[in-house]
This record gives sequence, structure tokens and C-alpha cells, in this order.
Amino acid sequence: KNFITSDKGIQRTLQQNGLNVFYFDPRGIILRGMKHGFIGGCAGILGKEVFFTGNIMLYPEGEKMNQFILYSGYRSHCLASGPLWDGGSIIFLNKT
Repeated sequence: KNFITSDKGIQRTLQQNGLNVFYFDPRGIILRGMKHGFIGGCAGILGKEVFFTGNIMLYPEGEKMNQFILYSGYRSHCLASGPLWDGGSIIFLNKT
């Protein structure tokens, strides 16, 4: 399994357990009232697609994260052209 995080503590724990993790620097992720947000609050997964609330390519590690996502068997989609903003997550609802 592969993981993406913006939390150094989570990164360390995953690595200590031999898991593959990509660290995305949270600086520049917008979260109103806070210094920054986290990548998990900017993303949602539906099937093999990862969606982001902004453009990951605006960040120095954006292309590397996109390659990590592709390596993991997923595709990424940026839902906006501006910076990432932490909205808590993206929730998908299926009509049944």
C-alpha cells in the first residue's frame, strides 16, 4: 500500500512500519484561520481516481506526487486552477 500525508508524525510511523509514503509539504495549503492545511483535507478518492480541491502542479512537489499517484495505480484530477484548500475532504455520493 502507498500513502500520501502532510503530517511528519504520520509519515514517520508509516515508514517505521515499512510502508511506502509520499510527504507533501503543507505550507501553501489554505485553511482559513490556520497557518496551513493538510493534503488529506484537500483530496478525495473515487475508484482509482484522486481528486484535489486545487492545482497540485502549483507546488514544488506536485509533479512528484502525481507520479507517485500514477505509480500507485491511480490518476489525479485537479478540480480548480488555484492553490489547494483544505475543506476537510471530498465526499462522493452515489445515487442508488
